[in-house]
Amino acid sequence: IFKSSAQNDSIQKNYFSIGSKTIGLAFGNPNIYNGLKLDLVSDAEKMNGIQVSLFASHVSEINGFSASLIYHGADKINGFAASWLIDVKTLNGVFIGLAIGSKNLNTIGKKINGIGFGAVKVDAEYLNGLFISLGQIKSKRMNGISISLFNKTENLHGLQIGLINYAGNNPKFLRWLPFFNFHK
Repeated sequence: IFKSSAQNDSIQKNYFSIGSKTIGLAFGNPNIYNGLKLDLVSDAEKMNGIQVSLFASHVSEINGFSASLIYHGADKINGFAASWLIDVKTLNGVFIGLAIGSKNLNTIGKKINGIGFGAVKVDAEYLNGLFISLGQIKSKRMNGISISLFNKTENLHGLQIGLINYAGNNPKFLRWLPFFNFHK
């Protein structure tokens, strides 16, 4: 079945779909979709499956695989995401980007659970898992392992490996350490 436009939920959007209006292969921006979706800039409420956006993704919730060249902005991503900048409130899964966390200094309410590879930075209020960056990894609370040139957290429950490491919940003489820092 081929459709050139469809209505999804309460928002009317034009797109091309092979399958039904909510399942199959879509070119464009259906509001809620399950399957494979390809577009230039994604703008939707929910995507389940595989989404590839050439430039940017502004989908509220993504469950599955998502890739965009420049930017990912969402409330929640469950699965895998790759982009130049990933600025999402809650990330659960594996994430690869130049910067993961926040495009500005506001990390309040941001949570990353899983594995994050940020070339320049990984930052969020809460980090749970394994995080690797060539630049810095910053958080209010870190549970797991962070590997970076500069690691900083106010509340560490795990291991930091890097040139400079700060754990605010360690005794004063053990807060700033070179090469590694840990706290149980």
